[in-house]
Amino acid sequence: MSSLFGFTLASLPQDGAFEYQHLASGLRFTLSPEAIDDSELASPVGGAGGHVADGEEREHAGCSVDVLVYRPVALGTARLPELLRDEVLVPHFSRNAFVNQLWAALNGGGVGA
Repeated sequence: MSSLFGFTLASLPQDGAFEYQHLASGLRFTLSPEAIDDSELASPVGGAGGHVADGEEREHAGCSVDVLVYRPVALGTARLPELLRDEVLVPHFSRNAFVNQLWAALNGGGVGA
């Protein structure tokens, strides 16, 4: 199945999970929904738990949070910044910002390597 913006897309056995391949670079990655304990989400400085994106303390630590899990399968020739070379847990409220960072990195802009 083909998708927009130079990606092919294949459904995976897990409900809601897909594998994407960027045709120009060969980058392959999966995106899959998952419910995790919110303590697994990184703080803004890269540590585990304790803070939300704006830096305020969590009021309900230990809550289940729905995230998208980004897992690179093959980097191909994509020049991705370090943060996009490994698995990333993406809260649903950050989904658009994450996709924008990925798209910018694939097109030669975006976050630093």
